[in-house]
Amino acid sequence: MMTFFKVSIFVVCFSQVSIGEIVLSEILSNEPGNRVLLEWLEVYNNNPVAEDLGDYILVEGEDSLSFPEGSSVPAFSYAVLCRRLEPIDGSDCFEYHWGDSSGVWGDSPSENCIAFQINISLGNDSGAIYLLSDNGQVIDQYAWEQASDDGRSVERDDVNAPISLWHPCYDPTGSTPGQPNSSKPSDQREYLLDVSPQVISLSGPERSVVISYAAPAGAEISVLVYDDSARKRAVLLENSQSPFGTIIWQGLADDGKQLPPGLYLISFIVGGSINSHKVIPLVISP
Repeated sequence: MMTFFKVSIFVVCFSQVSIGEIVLSEILSNEPGNRVLLEWLEVYNNNPVAEDLGDYILVEGEDSLSFPEGSSVPAFSYAVLCRRLEPIDGSDCFEYHWGDSSGVWGDSPSENCIAFQINISLGNDSGAIYLLSDNGQVIDQYAWEQASDDGRSVERDDVNAPISLWHPCYDPTGSTPGQPNSSKPSDQREYLLDVSPQVISLSGPERSVVISYAAPAGAEISVLVYDDSARKRAVLLENSQSPFGTIIWQGLADDGKQLPPGLYLISFIVGGSINSHKVIPLVISP
């Protein structure tokens, strides 16, 4: 039987996931339409052996849940934890919407993923889920501060990475319970620009900044520097087809002279396979 109890005070220290753990992999908190019984979350076992869910505790809000005794996830497999797995007196349920609508989960080849019922209640607009070991260590967590589209889940980018971003499900059905997560369309692939630190001190220790960039293959990348009057002062990279790289900039203009103290803008322009533009401010101080 599932254990359910209230937690009055709960303090966690955020940690990164270790390789070889159960991880949170997909969450549907905003059910289709006005339904309230179709919430679910998915976990993935990236261990080479089956993992006993009895060794874990799920915390959602102030509620702490222990999994049913004997429940486990096979090696390199997904399991879905849903609010209502099968119908009760004709009620709505996970099986009706993601199964063959027979009312029994697992009686069809299409219902080939592990699924359990668990007494969760996920907030649409905001919430947080923590996955703990049985000794209270935080194994994984996910928090959201705005509702996803109606009936659309959010998915972990990489179930094998110790730290991962999440994205809205790109599958036309809106979710992929028990299946590999959807891939981002090629025209929505992310790019990266990082400037560290965001200050150059002409008299202090920070005499240069490191500009790191990355973009999808096939993109043309330019990194330009403008002053606060929108005048271009330096071209650090122009139409490069290298998908990633690092630039060390010491605050010099194209003519090799030191730029004066002031506010500058690092402009990252991506063309070619995608068209994007990002700007990061930088200060040169005396």
